[in-house]
Amino acid sequence: MKREPSPVTRSLRAASLVITLVSIVAFTTVAYSFYTDVTAVVGALGSSNSKGVSTSTVVNGTTAIVSVNATVPNPGLYPVSVSIFCLPSNGTVHVTCSNSGVTVPPGTSQTLRFTMALSNLSSTAPNRFTIDGNISLSLVPFGSVSIVKPIAAGGS
Repeated sequence: MKREPSPVTRSLRAASLVITLVSIVAFTTVAYSFYTDVTAVVGALGSSNSKGVSTSTVVNGTTAIVSVNATVPNPGLYPVSVSIFCLPSNGTVHVTCSNSGVTVPPGTSQTLRFTMALSNLSSTAPNRFTIDGNISLSLVPFGSVSIVKPIAAGGS
């Protein structure tokens, strides 16, 4: 003869089913939001002819200042944080950067402002430099992706 499960056992089974369903929904929304955010940010910043990116350059003697303004969209379901950091340069040109970052709420766009100053430029000798940048994309508060790569180089 088969025993009837106790009320505690039935309650635990129901609770485990609810926890499983909530976990599946939560992970699915995080994965969807991460995919849409990465696609939107790479689409906005990754193209050289992107309408969301504007640059300006001011040259004064042996110094040049390059300013970049980029519109960062967030079509996802969670806030996204985008940061750009400039790592020390090497070469004959001294490069300093203003590190910047924005946190974009879902369904909105914000402007990321990044400025680089290049000093010790020469009009008669090659201007050698390499600038490594660290671009970080975070899905707040779940996780982040960082990319470190050369973002500019000059000289011969």
